[in-house]
Amino acid sequence: MSRRFRFALALTVCAGILAACSNQTTAPTTGPPASSLIVTAVSPVRGPTHAGIVLLITGVGFQTGVTVTIGGVPTPAALLSSGTLKVVTPAHAAGVVDIVVTNPNGDIRGLPGGFTFESVAITGLSPNTGTTDGRTLVVAAGAWIQPGAIFTLGVDAPAIPLNSNSAALYTPPHTPGPVDVVIRNPDGESFTLTGGFTYVSPASFNFNGTWDAQAYATPASEIAAYSFTFTIQNNVVTQFGCGSGPIAVAPTALTTNRSFELSSNGVSLTGAMADVAFANGAMSVPACGPATYWEASKR
Repeated sequence: MSRRFRFALALTVCAGILAACSNQTTAPTTGPPASSLIVTAVSPVRGPTHAGIVLLITGVGFQTGVTVTIGGVPTPAALLSSGTLKVVTPAHAAGVVDIVVTNPNGDIRGLPGGFTFESVAITGLSPNTGTTDGRTLVVAAGAWIQPGAIFTLGVDAPAIPLNSNSAALYTPPHTPGPVDVVIRNPDGESFTLTGGFTYVSPASFNFNGTWDAQAYATPASEIAAYSFTFTIQNNVVTQFGCGSGPIAVAPTALTTNRSFELSSNGVSLTGAMADVAFANGAMSVPACGPATYWEASKR
């Protein structure tokens, strides 16, 4: 075989090898498919330690049969759409917890620190001072106050929750001095505000001045029928007026427990000063309008 022939044969073999190599394809890299499950947010992001707060969890790729845990506790999940779940919080100790969503196909996604359980609390009372005679209307501010909560201001005092963050109550009679304010929710959770209220003698209050009052059809009425004013000077009720104008009344002195009974010129007004800035009582003043109950605050 000549040298030229051997060279040509070598070129042909190499060309064939290159052609074969050029026809091969690279095998695709294999691995687990990317998850389509995404958890983006929860609303609300905080709630009480007792069970029952409805949460909406939003995201992408929620499947029928999805499960949810809040703080490690399983909770039933309602699939509203592939992007929204509705769940109800379980009872849990106070603290920040994770929310974990699991699809039936095994996909798992979490929302670290997605929800905060909070305990009942009282941050303050307004007013925080009242008469030893009791009957001071107090509004307590705080968090997660349940219907049926009992307050103790030295003595138990049933409260009316205004919302989950406030409640109204009348103080009971008590000896002078500061007392702790304790709230006990029906679920057994409690909180103590040390020295949160102070009882003082009515004689220490200055009730003199002008009082702005609201008249109500009954004590249970929520909407006032009309407004009126009265003035106390030197512990004597001296003036009364409503929308129809001033009505002349006979001066009426406050009693030792800071109550009074005004009956003069068609004005019947009885009441008591619950604290330095609040008074209430019964009334009948036809010239002003029909009403049987009043509440007033001092200017």
